[in-house]
Amino acid sequence: MTETVSIQVGGMTCAACQVHVQKALEQTPGVTRAGVSLMAGEATVVFDPQQVAPAALVEAIRETGYEADLPEPGSDALAHQEADVSPGQAMAPGRTRTDAPRNGFDCLRRRRIAPATSVGASAPA
Repeated sequence: MTETVSIQVGGMTCAACQVHVQKALEQTPGVTRAGVSLMAGEATVVFDPQQVAPAALVEAIRETGYEADLPEPGSDALAHQEADVSPGQAMAPGRTRTDAPRNGFDCLRRRRIAPATSVGASAPA
């Protein structure tokens, strides 16, 4: 028997971030299926509650450097997204939004890109 949980995810800025979170969830034992929406800032996870708890899914996301929270009972995703989040709000134990490794465009800086070279340019002597 499986259950489904929606987890708010913050700090994603591009499709690579979305894929990173999704892979982390899919590699968590007990997860049957995971889908992550960059635009909604939400992960929907189908899991076996006998193998993994929702809190462990949140922790799997936080370990990748993104913010993650289970919705408050009685709240909806829209209300959570519209809530004012202060810049120093804690996102994971010992971390704040300002020192998150994947805020801004840091995910793009990690990619290894070969330096551009001019065609036909000669090497300096």
